[in-house]
Amino acid sequence: MTIKVLNPEVEREYMDAGRPSLLVTWHRAWLGGVIYMGPRWHPAVMASRSKDGEWVARFESHMGCHPIRGSSTKGGMAAQKAMIRYVKQGGKVATNVADGPNGPRYKAKAGMISLAQLTGAPLIPVIWSSERAWCFRRSWDKTMIPKPFAKCVVLYGKPMEVPRRLSREQAEEYRQMLENELTRIKGEVDRLCKYQDP
Repeated sequence: MTIKVLNPEVEREYMDAGRPSLLVTWHRAWLGGVIYMGPRWHPAVMASRSKDGEWVARFESHMGCHPIRGSSTKGGMAAQKAMIRYVKQGGKVATNVADGPNGPRYKAKAGMISLAQLTGAPLIPVIWSSERAWCFRRSWDKTMIPKPFAKCVVLYGKPMEVPRRLSREQAEEYRQMLENELTRIKGEVDRLCKYQDP
């Protein structure tokens, strides 16, 4: 596949510059994201402790990522602590899906907000799309896989700095901001690619 990044200045300013960064996307985009990000930045990536999570972790490792096993339903606290250690011990890029592991689709969870609070690293929303992609329509997230020789488009949202101390109401505001920004860039990149989101 070929990839066009619409705003590469985000990559230059954060990931390529070696600044700690928390990349966050929707679950539908995780596979293409691993293919693109793994060889470039070798990010820490969350993978569930389920049976399916085992092959996901192996694939992520094969692509150059550092799988961290756990999810909000199993092993979540240990996985979050491992992600925090990874960033604080010099790991520059960590990534996760905002609406995983089981949805609801396009509903951001609070986990990435707390991870940004505890690491001090900015949240960077990102999404890809393509006119030529397979879609697993029976999966809750409608996972996308780029077809061979597909042209993919990557779009970053506005990086979000999250203060360490937040009230419950403020944390919810940041969670909603993240959800809104991911929804905005998903809509924009899908329109550019003429991709019909099921």
